[in-house]
Amino acid sequence: MNIFFAQISNEHEKQTHIDKSLLKKIMVFTALSAIIALTVSVAAGNTFIKSVPAGPLPLPLTNSVSDYDYYLQGGIIVDGGGMQPYVGDIAFKNGKIVAVGDNLSPRGNGIILDASGYYVTPGFIDIHTHADEYWEKENDGAPILMQGVTTQIVGNCGTSVADISAYLQAADGRAINVGTLIGLKALRQMFISDGAALTPAVLKKICAQTAAAIDAGAFGLSVGLEYYPQNKTTTEQMQQLAE
Repeated sequence: MNIFFAQISNEHEKQTHIDKSLLKKIMVFTALSAIIALTVSVAAGNTFIKSVPAGPLPLPLTNSVSDYDYYLQGGIIVDGGGMQPYVGDIAFKNGKIVAVGDNLSPRGNGIILDASGYYVTPGFIDIHTHADEYWEKENDGAPILMQGVTTQIVGNCGTSVADISAYLQAADGRAINVGTLIGLKALRQMFISDGAALTPAVLKKICAQTAAAIDAGAFGLSVGLEYYPQNKTTTEQMQQLAE
């Protein structure tokens, strides 16, 4: 799970210059789950959370932390699990959450960031975008990250790139995570023109190509049945594609 933190203020908006490499290191990281981390905090004796889901505790139980890279202090944590926001600290090591709690008393040599007045949340996942071409260029995605989005899904409405593997490789290493669907329109255009009929033989090829695209990393099939030529797809053909 990714985490993003942003300041909420009633004052006029102010432009802030942030080092992009530091922004990426701080805001984008992989963790098993924010919920698991919060469970650890409660088990350690922190009482600022009223309830947490039951489950295993894979992280060390502690009220202090001495080994960390970054430490967010005093942020308003919104964990995404339906609990009320609360003030707490989060410590990170090697891109992962290592501790969450109320005043963890950091004792290491890492970077401490004052998150007072900031909301610390799981990164937002934008599941419907048409930024396909954006990631084919040398864009780092920092403007998207600054909106709190840490994952974007492209390839919607049946329109996508054809070569999923090459696309994902090109989009790797940006400021946010990028995923794509394989589009029905793109699949059709691999084998027939827009005006041509979708015959059983062609449909069989499209089904095989859909499976290959998913194996290459596509999250699934996208369809825009209100758009030409996808609007010529029958119910039976859609059933075969879904299988």
